[in-house]
Amino acid sequence: MKYENYFYQRLAIINLYLLCLFGAIERAFARIAQVVEQRTENPRVGGSSPPPGI
Repeated sequence: MKYENYFYQRLAIINLYLLCLFGAIERAFARIAQVVEQRTENPRVGGSSPPPGI
């Protein structure tokens, strides 16, 4: 019984670790998707300041 309890505790720790890891990966992919969308749907000005008007 003692080992079974230890096993479930370790399993819970591993489960939390994996949830945190997958959450971090998901957030990283979300940031990449936002950058790609920003560059394709709403491109920014080429330089640090806009080109002069005509």
